[in-house]
Amino acid sequence: MRTMLLLATLASTTWALKMELHRHDDMLPVKRDRDSLRQLRRLDDGTYQGVPLNLGMGTHYAWIYAGNPPQRASVIIDTGSHITAFPCSGCHGCGQHTDTPFDIAKSSTLQYPQCTARPPFSCSACSRENQCHISQSYTEGSSWDAVIVEDHVWLGDTAPTHNDALNTSFGTRFMFGCQKKVTGLFVNQVADGIMGVSDTASTNIVRKLYQEKKIPANVFSLCLTPNGGTMALGSVETAHQREPLQYAMVSTANNGWYAVHVESLRLGNKPLDVDISSMNSGRHRVIVDSGTTDSYFPTNYASIWNAAFEAATGQAYMTDDGSCKGYAADDVASFPPFEISLRGIDGTSSAILRIPASQYIVANNQGQLCSTIFFTEANGGVIGANMMIGHEFVFDLDAQRVGFAPANCDYRGLELETKFDVTTNATALPVLPHPTNSSMNATLDVLVPTKPPVAPQLKGASTHAASAPFAIDFSSTLFVFVGVACAVIVLGIAYRLVYRKRSRADQSWTSVPTLQDEAEEEEHHGVLPDEADADAPKRNSLSDDDDDEFFDSEGYVMSPRSLRKCKEAFEP
Repeated sequence: MRTMLLLATLASTTWALKMELHRHDDMLPVKRDRDSLRQLRRLDDGTYQGVPLNLGMGTHYAWIYAGNPPQRASVIIDTGSHITAFPCSGCHGCGQHTDTPFDIAKSSTLQYPQCTARPPFSCSACSRENQCHISQSYTEGSSWDAVIVEDHVWLGDTAPTHNDALNTSFGTRFMFGCQKKVTGLFVNQVADGIMGVSDTASTNIVRKLYQEKKIPANVFSLCLTPNGGTMALGSVETAHQREPLQYAMVSTANNGWYAVHVESLRLGNKPLDVDISSMNSGRHRVIVDSGTTDSYFPTNYASIWNAAFEAATGQAYMTDDGSCKGYAADDVASFPPFEISLRGIDGTSSAILRIPASQYIVANNQGQLCSTIFFTEANGGVIGANMMIGHEFVFDLDAQRVGFAPANCDYRGLELETKFDVTTNATALPVLPHPTNSSMNATLDVLVPTKPPVAPQLKGASTHAASAPFAIDFSSTLFVFVGVACAVIVLGIAYRLVYRKRSRADQSWTSVPTLQDEAEEEEHHGVLPDEADADAPKRNSLSDDDDDEFFDSEGYVMSPRSLRKCKEAFEP
C-alpha cells in the first residue's frame, strides 16, 4: 500500500532532489587547462593522438545508479566537464575504486547508440559493431577509452532508500561513457568516474530531468564542505544559507563552462591594483569549476598579490609548490579575506564572493598550511572548489546566472529546509530492484511542495518566502491509510454487486492517447546488446575533420604541486 501511495503522489507532484556529496583527500589536485585545448583525432593506424594535457584527481563525488537492476558507481561532480563516464566490466587496468565495474551483461535495458545515428558525442572511432568509441589521453601518461552506452540512470545516496519510487522518479535514459581501459592516475583515484554538469543541452542530466518534468526547475546547486557536502536538483533551498543569494551573470557559450566577469579583486579592505582585463580576456575568461581543486589567476598579478599579502600579514606568500614551509594556524586566523567582485545579472550591480583565509590556506598532505591560490595563467582564471567550500552555489541554466551565499553545507545537518514553490506535473518511473552492490542504509531527502503549485520563482536574489517541506510519516498515519483502503474495498464490492449484470452492449469505450511505443524510441537511440545490426553495411567512421566538442573541453594541466607529486607517483 505504501508503494501505491507513493506512485499516486509522484504522478501528480514535481519533486526536488537533495543528496549527499562525499570527499576524499587525494594526492594530486586538479587544474583544468583552458588554453591548450586540442582536438583528439584518430590516426590512420587506429591509435589516438595525445593532447598536451595533464591529469590530477578530483574531490567531491556523488552516487549514480545505472541499469536494470541498478548498479552503483561514484562520480566526481564536475561543472567543467560534460560527460558522464565510469569503468565497465572487462575494463583493462581499471584499479580498485569505491565500486565494482558496471556489468553490461546484467542490465536488461542497456543499448548501444549507433555511430551512424550520430549521438550527442562526436565519436572518435566507430567499431565494427557500429558502436561509438571515445578516448582521452594526457601528457603525463594517463588515458582512458570508452564506448558510449545508454541505460536507465538516476542519482541517489550511498544506498537507495526503502522508497524506490522516490529514487527512480528522478531517473532517465541517459548516455554515458562505459570505460574499457584506463591508465596512469585514473587507476588509483578514489571515485569510479566523473559526471559532467556543464551547460550542454544534450549531455547534462539536470537539463534532461527538467525536460522530462522530473524536477521543477532547470537548476542545480552545490554546497561543498572540506569533507563532502550537498547537491540539490530542481530547487533552491534557503534555510541553511547565512546570507541572501547573490547572482552573477554567466556565459556558457564556450563548451558549456560557467564563465563569469570579474570587476575587481580585494585582499582585506585593500583593492588590488591589477589589470582586470587580463582575467576577462582570452577564450574562457574566468570559470566556476567544481572539478578543479585550487584556484588560478593571471601570472601578471603575482607580484601585486605578493606585495599586498606581505603588507597585510607581515609574512611572505607561500603556495604548496614544494617550497612552502607552512603558516601557523593562529596566524592564518588573523589573515585577511580575499574578495572577488563579479558582474551582477543586471549588468550594473555586483556580486561579492568573500573567501576567508582559512579557506584558501589549508593543510597539505604533510600537514603544512599553504595557500591554494596560484598565479599561473596567461589570461583568465579558475574559481575552483577551494573557493566554493562553505558556500551554496546555484547554477541556474536557463537564466544564465550563478548564485552563491555563505551556507551550512553539512548534509546530515539539513533537517528542515525551505524552498521555492514549484509546478506539480511530474510522472514517476517504474520501481526498479535494489542495487546489487550496496551494503549500507542511507537517507535521501526529497523536497515536497505544500502550497498550491505556482511557476518557479527563481528570478531574484532576495526572494526567500517559501513553505516548509512536507514530511511523509507513514508510521503515524498508518491507521488512516488502512481505513481509507478498507473503505475503497467495501465500495468496490458494492459497485460490483450492483452493476455486475449490466449488459456489455450498454458499455461505452473511449480511446485515449498512449505514450510513444518503446520500439519507436529504440529506433532513434540504438540497439540492444543482443540485437543484430541491420545497418552493418552502412558502417563507417566519422570524418577526422568533424568537430569534437567533448575532446575540446575536457583538458587538465598540473599545478606546481601536481607536477611534483605526479613525478613521484610514476618514479620507482
